[in-house]
Amino acid sequence: MNLTKALEMAVYAGEILLSNGAETHRVEDTMARILKSYQLQHVEILVTPTGIMASAEDGVQTAVTRLKRIKVRSFHLGKVARVNDISRLIAEGALDVSQALERLQAIDALPPYRNSVRIGACAMTCLSFTLMLGGSFESGLVSGIAGLILYRFLIWADNRRVTSVLANIGGSAIITLIVLTAANVLGVGAASLDKMIIGGIIPLLPGLSMTNAVRDVLEGDSLSGASRILDAVLVAVSIAAGVGAVMSSWLYWFGGIVL
Repeated sequence: MNLTKALEMAVYAGEILLSNGAETHRVEDTMARILKSYQLQHVEILVTPTGIMASAEDGVQTAVTRLKRIKVRSFHLGKVARVNDISRLIAEGALDVSQALERLQAIDALPPYRNSVRIGACAMTCLSFTLMLGGSFESGLVSGIAGLILYRFLIWADNRRVTSVLANIGGSAIITLIVLTAANVLGVGAASLDKMIIGGIIPLLPGLSMTNAVRDVLEGDSLSGASRILDAVLVAVSIAAGVGAVMSSWLYWFGGIVL
């Protein structure tokens, strides 16, 4: 057994998990199971939302340690599920290190969903939540159109490496401006203004981040949990700032219906 190769493969698996939305405890547990399946000893793993540190030895070599910095994080739970499947196969003894590494590379190379699919899903999400909140069908259509524009903006921001804070401020501001224009200028959905705004900003809300934060705290990973909670709060504040700035500016310059 090549200790270095096995450790690097496990860290690679952890990197895929952590950079695609997995919670800290899942990453640590998966990596530990992989390494112990190859009969490695003294396995120690520390994972934070932005990095992975792992150390192991095989009883022959001196302990080997690897550190991996996670710079880009997104959400692709399909990759998380596939890595979990590979870890189960490793635990069953069905894959050696080279085979597991090849499969992980194939998973990492999976393309994201097409932009058209993501934009359409965002629009349907905005429309559906507006209707669920009690808005009219017309107000749902406004939210859906706003969702189309929102996700196109988010794709543009991601391609230009705009920080998440600025992207969330800009996205929520765009949603609010579209909704206020529809209600005050076009007279569409004026009675459901709040529902249209809430439905429109739903795709920006940090639901998965907050869920992972709670799970990390419950598992005793206080550092990771606190970090994720802070990240979720920052996203929420950014959204509120974008909505508040546009609503205040509109009321100051144009008056009209705000809520």
